Amino acid sequence: MTAFAKFESASLTWEVRSLNNRYLEVDFRLPPGIREIEPVLRGHVRDALARGKVDATLRLRKSALPATPEIDRPQLKALLDVLEEVRDVAPEMEQPDALELLRWPGVVSAEPEAADASLRTEALTGFEHAVQRLIENRGVEGEKLDTVLRDKLAALDSMVADIRARAASFAPIARDRMVGRLRELDAVHLDSGRLEQEVALLAQKADVAEELDRLGMHAGACRDCLGAGGPQGRRLDFLMQELSREANTLTAKAVTTECAQRAVELKVVVDQMREQVQNVE
Repeated sequence: MTAFAKFESASLTWEVRSLNNRYLEVDFRLPPGIREIEPVLRGHVRDALARGKVDATLRLRKSALPATPEIDRPQLKALLDVLEEVRDVAPEMEQPDALELLRWPGVVSAEPEAADASLRTEALTGFEHAVQRLIENRGVEGEKLDTVLRDKLAALDSMVADIRARAASFAPIARDRMVGRLRELDAVHLDSGRLEQEVALLAQKADVAEELDRLGMHAGACRDCLGAGGPQGRRLDFLMQELSREANTLTAKAVTTECAQRAVELKVVVDQMREQVQNVE
């Protein structure tokens, strides 16, 4: 969702920026005299974009919107009153020049006239071009993100396959550990039936086949999103949460040090994907 676009003409300049955001949020900076077109601009953004924080700034050339100077009479009177007090103290002071009074800050304000129909049309058309360029630039960023996410998914598949190959040894390892622990405790009289029950229960708790299957399914769903058209950011964000949940469970169930390390590496990859998904519309 991060991108920048610019449109320039003889009368105006549009600058449009887009940043990451869960929802669509638009902020306009429009000069006085043309702000009445903001509702139309907002409608165009809603039709064109689904997510992102969009900042749009319109700058007009000085000749595009002529200004009518107006005198702030209360400000001028207050200035004249102060000058009168100064003359009471210093009678020799010369009378101020009228142009000097007009240059005093706040005495004269130049309110721009309302934009005519042609300038409003030019501003609307220019904004549409700027938004279109923004979408194109976001598309370029999207292609790069697609490559990054697919590479991360391939790394996740490799880790899942590695853990699955090691998972077959989890039950025997768990049994050997339990027997060894009981021997350390001098449990001489072991009930073989009870021991096998405990080993079976421990093996069931250490079984990660279900988590590995779900990781594979979620990774496949992510690829489906990347290949589909239209906004997919929210669905990908949800899938990242599911991947993270399965990775956490897998880490907690890991029996061997090697599997625990691979599970942690898998969590890192999922977190990296989650950060990148925030840039997807």
